[in-house]
Amino acid sequence: MLAVSGRSPKIRVNDQLLADTPVGGGRENEMRHWLIIGLAATGLLLFGAAGAEIYKSVDKDGNVVYSDEPLSADAKPVTLKQLSVVTTRKPVVTSPASPDPDAEQDLELTEEEARDVRAHFAGFALTRPVPEETYWGTDNAILASVELPNPLLPGYQIVFSVNGNDLAPDVATTTRISGFDRGVHTISAQVVDQRGGTVVSTPVVTFYVKQHSVNFPRSS
Repeated sequence: MLAVSGRSPKIRVNDQLLADTPVGGGRENEMRHWLIIGLAATGLLLFGAAGAEIYKSVDKDGNVVYSDEPLSADAKPVTLKQLSVVTTRKPVVTSPASPDPDAEQDLELTEEEARDVRAHFAGFALTRPVPEETYWGTDNAILASVELPNPLLPGYQIVFSVNGNDLAPDVATTTRISGFDRGVHTISAQVVDQRGGTVVSTPVVTFYVKQHSVNFPRSS
């Protein structure tokens, strides 16, 4: 026999007391109280779902008791709601997309194609700044330009390198570069392919950034 009372949880199976927890005694006992009631109610629901009769009665202490057998003459059968069964789908685990080997292979050039690309960009040159050029002023910025003998091929870009550091690739042939301190600086440029590989590059050019002072007065 399975029975549970609602005020002070007592779970009995075949008249054996399995759990008896007083309601008082702090938060832990209160939580245990409701846990026991929940477990017992689940058990009664399972009994009801299996077709067993559930009875409701009141014991000598005034506690409402639910059981699978009548405990007294005033015990009345009750109908419990059917348990809801929810079917869940197994989650589909997807792995990150792998690089397409065919797409990578499409970027590979034959030796003859590579020669044709280099020939297409033959004459690529840095036109500004010119070697040993001096920039005066306080804005610490310069204009850098390159000359392309032919238009850029699709997917190809220009990269300026200042003091050995590459700037972001772009298709523009002229760009304004700022943030220079006073002193000696270097610049070069290159054409890169879809993979970022260098196709052609210019020689490194040295230039200077100076501020007007007593030693370097502004020209009249």
